[in-house]
Amino acid sequence: MRAYKGGVPLSEADRGERDLDAGAGPRRFTLYFVPPKGKTRDYPPMKPLLCVGSPSEHRGATCPPVAGGRVHYFGADQPRIVADALIPWSALGVSGPPKSRRIKLEISAHSWFRARWMSLSGETPETASADPKLWETATLN
Repeated sequence: MRAYKGGVPLSEADRGERDLDAGAGPRRFTLYFVPPKGKTRDYPPMKPLLCVGSPSEHRGATCPPVAGGRVHYFGADQPRIVADALIPWSALGVSGPPKSRRIKLEISAHSWFRARWMSLSGETPETASADPKLWETATLN
């Protein structure tokens, strides 16, 4: 691990990326978990950030927040981080669930310092995010 001036940069934080299309075109969101500076204990409290856009668009330690979005952070017991996030329909460019009750999505995650990644499609997060044809279709209940 290398030393940083200031906090851990977003590019090195644990993150989950969500690519969603509810019928108004693809939208991307990133949920970061930023640890505090210095070691406070084995399972330090993280600062969750729900941001519009991709990690390549976020610089330093700031990113545009999702209007009306919320994150509930429940804690970290390594290697797990437990949280949920609310992304409002308006952030997807629609007023509510699509009539078809279907949305297209790709979900991916990067661990600290980009050491590991995983994705729903099995493709690299960058490849899958760039190609909505690879995204899964989810049926809403």
